[in-house]
Amino acid sequence: MKILQLHNRYRRAGGEDAVVAAEAALLAGRGHDVRQVMFDNDASSGRSILGDLGLAAGAVWNRESHHRIRQVCREFRPDVAHVHNFWMRMSPSVYAACGEESVPVVQTLHNYRLICPNAMLLRGGAPCTDCVGRLPWRGVAYRCYRHSYAASLTAALTISLQNARDAAPDLYVALTENSRQFFIRGGLPAHRICVKPNFVHDPGPPQSSPSQSNTVVFVGRLDEEKGVQVLLDSWLQGGCDELGALHIAGEGPLRLLLESQVASHGLKNVTFLGQLHAGEVKRLLASSRCLVFPSLWHEPFGLTITEAYAAGRPVVAFKIGAPSELVRQDATGLLAPAADTAALASSLRRMLGDGDLCDRLGTCARTVYLEEYSPDRNYLRLADIYQQAAAAAHAS
Repeated sequence: MKILQLHNRYRRAGGEDAVVAAEAALLAGRGHDVRQVMFDNDASSGRSILGDLGLAAGAVWNRESHHRIRQVCREFRPDVAHVHNFWMRMSPSVYAACGEESVPVVQTLHNYRLICPNAMLLRGGAPCTDCVGRLPWRGVAYRCYRHSYAASLTAALTISLQNARDAAPDLYVALTENSRQFFIRGGLPAHRICVKPNFVHDPGPPQSSPSQSNTVVFVGRLDEEKGVQVLLDSWLQGGCDELGALHIAGEGPLRLLLESQVASHGLKNVTFLGQLHAGEVKRLLASSRCLVFPSLWHEPFGLTITEAYAAGRPVVAFKIGAPSELVRQDATGLLAPAADTAALASSLRRMLGDGDLCDRLGTCARTVYLEEYSPDRNYLRLADIYQQAAAAAHAS
């Protein structure tokens, strides 16, 4: 099969970029002919009003990218085009470009861009669904994208005009059923949204059991919505500093504030590790007791949860967004009500105090990884999605 992979890279590489690369390698490794067309946002945007206006117009409908993708389709003749991120240089014009060349289109819904101006269902550090299923004018009024009226208006126009156009993917891919339901509420046709989670490579069977470690691990960007401040409050409230160690891997705008919070609380066993590369994260998880995932928003997915499962480690998380679906209570981890500091503290204490529980949950987590999140399982799902998209395009 010939697969055209389309992606607008982010200025700061993140999880979506990693997933794109992993899926391309997965498909190529199974003998498929994969061609990638990558776009990059102009780092100079925001330096002039005219530049911003041009960028805004292109984000809604980019004639240049439309022409380029049509040319690639004519030359490569793909069996399917897989769009990962079109924001903002590529634009939704790529849907029309592929359709005009009779190429079926799949769109992975890595974020909430099609139903929310800031793509996160988040405002002021708290979950927000004000624009879901409505004209997104509230996102403009609240300056939800980049704290800018102009940028928010651009995002809102992209949502509104895309919903009004005939050109659309033949099949959407949500990462969880939880996120799929948000997109259905937002107006996307339910019968055209399937669910396929992301995958991670198998590090091999665990070399130690979770109970051999007393280290709890957090991996993620140090932003408000990731819940690290709540985590530190729970760590203090539960007296966890006397039971184990907390290692925080990641960087972000809150690091200095979080370090100050640790110092003011007198926490001695909390360590900030900074940004780690993928191999270091895997080794960190493999030597941990569990992963803590205290996210406060509707995460579309949680790649570090599947990495923990691959390492045979259980997860403690808030019951919101993807973790509410990925983490199975008392089977692969422990769930606390969203933003409930006391409940998270109780779950952490339970995990740190019961080695048999950790080992049982870790064994189940490893089994679930092999059944649901391995490369082999993911490939079968992805190949089936491409076949469905081709059939849907032919039927229309």
